[in-house]
Amino acid sequence: MYNSIKIIQTTPEELKNLIIKAIEEVNNKKIPTIRIKPFTKEEAIEFLSTTQPTLDRWCKQGKLTKIKIGGRAYIKADTVHKLVNEL
Repeated sequence: MYNSIKIIQTTPEELKNLIIKAIEEVNNKKIPTIRIKPFTKEEAIEFLSTTQPTLDRWCKQGKLTKIKIGGRAYIKADTVHKLVNEL
């Protein structure tokens, strides 16, 4: 966001171009999406930019929740997102 307000004299056409430019800048920003599907361990490691030992430690500390689906281990997506917001 802006730290100060500037008052400038402009024509309607220049104002239109400034608004269009601002809208384009907003539209070009990536908006984070929230994932619902559980993460594999590998996906969680990549998403969190961490290592296997750290992921295991966070699971033991209860910061991440492991679940089993069809005999495979996954990490609940909501706990991954919650941890990201805490980091």
